[in-house]
This record gives sequence, structure tokens and C-alpha cells, in this order.
Amino acid sequence: MKAKVQLTPSIQLEIDEPKEMDTLHKAIALSNYRRKCNLCGNVKAFRLASNKPKGYTYVKNICLQCGGQSNLGQYEAGGYFWKEFEKYEPNNKGTNQG
Repeated sequence: MKAKVQLTPSIQLEIDEPKEMDTLHKAIALSNYRRKCNLCGNVKAFRLASNKPKGYTYVKNICLQCGGQSNLGQYEAGGYFWKEFEKYEPNNKGTNQG
């Protein structure tokens, strides 16, 4: 089954899964991202982003007011959910801690 989801005026996704319920779960989860930052209370300025390092897909909603991030998660049994906004702290791989 195919479904088109309009996330923002400039972002439209097409989801195509063999099982109808898988398509619907993805469409519902992606279109119902958090619209209020629990860190700063922002309800107006967000940016959806994704990347695919090492074969994984990461989808996140970024608060443009405080920089907090809400990541899309997946339940082990199937289905998707948006995590609460968390303060983004970059991974400092180059630091010596010992």
C-alpha cells in the first residue's frame, strides 16, 4: 500500500510497504511529530531532519529555539513513537578521557 504524507509545506513523503498496517503506522507516526518542546515551551519553530549513517535511518525533530531534539523511535514489537525533546550534546570522539 502506498500513502503520501505532507509533513510540512515543503516536505512530502511517500510510504510504500507491502502490509497496509505497516504503511499506516509509519504515516501516522511521521505526521504526528511533537509540536511543543518540553524543554523551552516553543510551539512555532521546528525542523525535521534525517540521515543514514552506516545503514541506519535517524529521523529527528529539532527545536529551533533551544536546539533540543526529539528522535523517532521504534518499538521492538513494531510501531513507532516520538521521544521527548532532549538537550543535544555532540559526541566528542576526539577527546582524551584518561
